[in-house]
Amino acid sequence: MKMGATSGETVVEDLLSQWPELCIIVVTGYPSLESMRATFKLRVFDYLAKPFSIQQLRQTLQNAIEQFGLGFTPQERLRKRLGHCIKLLRVERN
Repeated sequence: MKMGATSGETVVEDLLSQWPELCIIVVTGYPSLESMRATFKLRVFDYLAKPFSIQQLRQTLQNAIEQFGLGFTPQERLRKRLGHCIKLLRVERN
């Protein structure tokens, strides 16, 4: 989040203004509860404080892949969304 002349928050805001659906994972060497709160208010996906383990990184990336449907074709993402909606309707109607 500390990047010299430009803050990480500014970069995140600029990126999300151009690409609102972008998956952003913040990596910082200066973690604080205050910066974490500010970061999540900007709608970032996750916040990793250095040093972190390779397992933490892998888990964060796996979560992002699943939530954002990364690596799937538009048809696969649509099929997944429709399947989820159908499940919800079935539960709702017993």
